[in-house]
Amino acid sequence: MNKKQILKYLKETSNNYPDQNVSRNNNMDDDNIRIEMAIEAHLLWFAQLKNAIEFGHSNYTPEIVRSDNLCELGKWLVNDFPTICLNCDEFEKIKSLHTKFHIDAAKVFDLALKGNQLEAIKAFELDSALMKDSVELILALKKLKRCLRSYSNASI
Repeated sequence: MNKKQILKYLKETSNNYPDQNVSRNNNMDDDNIRIEMAIEAHLLWFAQLKNAIEFGHSNYTPEIVRSDNLCELGKWLVNDFPTICLNCDEFEKIKSLHTKFHIDAAKVFDLALKGNQLEAIKAFELDSALMKDSVELILALKKLKRCLRSYSNASI
């Protein structure tokens, strides 16, 4: 599975959550840019997972992957998350899904690095918990982006 396939799947599953104004422009505020960057960084993990499964090695260990505060999204959630949204339900959902993603991804890395390629592939399929939670995470981030936009529009 490659990034293009994942993006196609995410696009197909997010039809009920249309995201307008996704393209970056001068009117998009810093938080919306950070959300898009967080989504992109999150998707890059799939390339790392695919490589670990395919080649049986990685620059990452399962312990590093399991840490949910070392990636760009994790750092943002801990250090720079928009204060206006800290008490919203979406924040807790994003944190929870992000943590779960890292736990599931670490399991895939562990399987792949131990040579259990078939089990790793199964844990990486579209109907796996890893993929389902990842889709939910991205949808929650997109919903947060829309909420921030509505906060921004309401304060104008």
